[in-house]
Amino acid sequence: MKKINVIILILFLSFLSFPTRSEIVGQEEYIENEWFIDGHDKKEIRISVNGMITNGDKLIIRLVKGNCENGNLLTYVYTTNHHPDILNLQNTLVDSLFMGDAIIAKILFTSPFLLGHVAVVDLNWMPIEGLKETLMRKNPIYMQYIDTDDMKISDYFDITHNSWSNNNLVTTLDKAFEICKKL
Repeated sequence: MKKINVIILILFLSFLSFPTRSEIVGQEEYIENEWFIDGHDKKEIRISVNGMITNGDKLIIRLVKGNCENGNLLTYVYTTNHHPDILNLQNTLVDSLFMGDAIIAKILFTSPFLLGHVAVVDLNWMPIEGLKETLMRKNPIYMQYIDTDDMKISDYFDITHNSWSNNNLVTTLDKAFEICKKL
């Protein structure tokens, strides 16, 4: 019995010495409504911020090895609307307003999640300096999905808008760019 207690103590103490995710990626701990390095691997680095309307609907910027000068802007949309065709939205184009500008967003895919579904939405690629300029224009960053004759997105998404803080965006994006160049 004493041997088991010693083993448990050793395992517990060894977990205390493991670096946290924030230490591994060189970022401070998660802070509500602030951009942070969300993760990275050998091919990409992601920074994100939580949604202010729907918390889990992050706004994400991906930087990919070999193309670090451009960022892929993505977001999630969680919905509890149970439209029978929600799983068929892959590659669907959706009219949207992003920071007051009309854009076409692309739903990459949808999948079941918790009591509803989650959609991953691609807002396109943009040079880093353009991202900074656009996303720092106003705080908060704002997006709204627009119903059209071709696509009534409100049939699929119960919340058709979200906003995100731009706090710490420039610093975090600059850090991510430096890490991306080393991938």
